[in-house]
Amino acid sequence: RLVASGSDLLLEAKTAEVGPGEQFMWRFNTTSNLVKFRLGSEPLIKYKERTVFSKQNYSLLLKNMQHSDSGNYKAVVSGLEEKTVTEYTIRVQVSPVTLTVTPTNPGCYNFTVTCRTVDSQINGTFQCDNKTWCLLHQTHLKDSSLKVYVKESSVICNHSNQVSWKQDVKDVSSLCQKEKCKI
Repeated sequence: RLVASGSDLLLEAKTAEVGPGEQFMWRFNTTSNLVKFRLGSEPLIKYKERTVFSKQNYSLLLKNMQHSDSGNYKAVVSGLEEKTVTEYTIRVQVSPVTLTVTPTNPGCYNFTVTCRTVDSQINGTFQCDNKTWCLLHQTHLKDSSLKVYVKESSVICNHSNQVSWKQDVKDVSSLCQKEKCKI
């Protein structure tokens, strides 16, 4: 299941009531118990500021999902034996994108851009000729979710995936106003 970074996610437990002496748990990546609950007692919740557990239907609301929240979530009933009642594999798609622009040679009209997300990075080197930018070199990615290009006087970095789209833009007009560089 794909989830956008920053969004909330409701995980529903598909289970019958928890019986006396049994414990209900939500686990993350098989080792971290997010919630432990026994009938007649208050649930133990690991991340109270980011999770809401329902004692009525055992659902778990995860708030502000982040890349590190990607993984396996299991609803487990434990008594004499442990039984998995619901399981989700969650992939949080991260779209925040950061663009940096670095002059290649101070005083010249070349610059390098780096466009990065949590998962990937792309670089490009641009040159100005008569106030028009052209791409000299660019790294290539297997996945084409990251694009960097110049439009008019701005360099633009786009990142898209199945659930979101983000963009970072920097003005580079001042870099093309300089005198031609003598190398």
